[in-house]
Amino acid sequence: MNSLIEGIFLGLTLSIMVGPLLIALVSTSLEHGVRAGLFVGFGVWISDVLCFSAAYFGIAELMSVIENPNFELIVGIGGGIVLMFFGLGLILGARSKMKSAKEETVSALMVEKEDEVNEVDVLVVEEDEKHPVSHIIKGVLINSVNPFTILFWAGTASTVLVGKSSQDAFLFFLGIMLTLVTLDSAKVFMADKIKHRIESGFIVKFGLVAGGALIFFGIVMLIRVL
Repeated sequence: MNSLIEGIFLGLTLSIMVGPLLIALVSTSLEHGVRAGLFVGFGVWISDVLCFSAAYFGIAELMSVIENPNFELIVGIGGGIVLMFFGLGLILGARSKMKSAKEETVSALMVEKEDEVNEVDVLVVEEDEKHPVSHIIKGVLINSVNPFTILFWAGTASTVLVGKSSQDAFLFFLGIMLTLVTLDSAKVFMADKIKHRIESGFIVKFGLVAGGALIFFGIVMLIRVL
């Protein structure tokens, strides 16, 4: 039971960290709704399970990969490109929504020009139109290309889990994952809940900021390895 509690506390530490994963979860939930946000989270959790499994059952092989002189360079370049790709996608999507909103506003004013109307923000956050698999892949990629993810699970398997029985190791991992799943889901539901209380224009602007942040993280990742 101590291993479970240790895992929960470590999961709490991971959950409060601000980074690409938080941005991906919140921005997806705001733009496409709870369902899409949870699918991104599901992709992240799949990635964590795979990384933990690789670290726990093949720590020797994984450490040999990590110790490869080119590991940091390859992961850094790949991760930086992936983050910038998703960031650019967020920015282009937000700009497209802003353009559509302006066109809809002009059309509405022209149709009702005889009446006294007040121009209102007609931008509506669209429900998720993408296939769930695309969101899952997004979560898997953003988490997997982050060097911290690989190093964290490798470090956990080679230090914290040393000397623990298989049952304790499972409880430790279970504690981490239960905490991550619970808190990541809470972030998604909170983002979806507040989107109904804020102006839709703000959601689009957040998409621009979130896209810029992902690009920034990608550039930083590239600078660190180049």
